[in-house]
Amino acid sequence: MARRSLFLKACSSTGCPALTRERFCPRHQHAYSRVRAVANAFYHSPAWRALRALFLASHPFCYFCGLRASEVDHIVPRHQGGTDDPSNLMAMCKSCHSRKGSTNGERWGRAAAARC
Repeated sequence: MARRSLFLKACSSTGCPALTRERFCPRHQHAYSRVRAVANAFYHSPAWRALRALFLASHPFCYFCGLRASEVDHIVPRHQGGTDDPSNLMAMCKSCHSRKGSTNGERWGRAAAARC
């Protein structure tokens, strides 16, 4: 459960001037929650888990640094029309996957809330 802030802060949705104690104002929280539910349903599905396991078995090393891969990333994100075809997947270590997600600005939470 998320901790509520004691102080008001700006909504995390790009350009929203609303003040809130949460990450997003009520207007953007709904969109954030809806996209998060869809993403969680897919990434916890048996189909994704099987595909991920097969991909990591055939691509055991990180594409960027060569360490043992533990994550599978979509090159073209699913929300931008990317598929689950192996040609659109990339094996990565946890560190490189986190770095890629934080630098390209396409993390599902931020991108989904900004589109509202």
